[in-house]
Amino acid sequence: MDIPGKMPRVLRSKIDRRVMLQAMAGATALGARRGRLGHGYYTDEGPRTLMLDKSFDVGRQVRDYPPEADVIQYELEDYPHIPLDKAARTVINECTAALMMGCTSIAFTLFPFTEVSFEDYGRVLGAVSSERPAWEALLEGRASLLVS
Repeated sequence: MDIPGKMPRVLRSKIDRRVMLQAMAGATALGARRGRLGHGYYTDEGPRTLMLDKSFDVGRQVRDYPPEADVIQYELEDYPHIPLDKAARTVINECTAALMMGCTSIAFTLFPFTEVSFEDYGRVLGAVSSERPAWEALLEGRASLLVS
């Protein structure tokens, strides 16, 4: 599903991230070595979309980054930032899938740019906090896997 105002999925998947990141690293004094993945999964209406389409899309994006990319950060977002549009378990599953596909960290873009009650986000933040040890173990164990 494409979101109005967002780049269509077919175009996003055709971006050559390897060429883009290598060009950024070589053409600037900054030596860009970071990437942020995400897009396209804002509610938990279609769990198959998350586990299949989104996870494999993230895996392909990770694969396409050059070896110089040492920080590949998944962006968890729930635009339009409605607290109950994603279950806490869905958030955990989405983040776990991203780490399993090769992301090295997660940026949590959960809060809208307006004043909100943080009580609405307590369930998600509590679940994330509880899951952190499992994610750290996953990242630690994944470092020993041979990936080519």
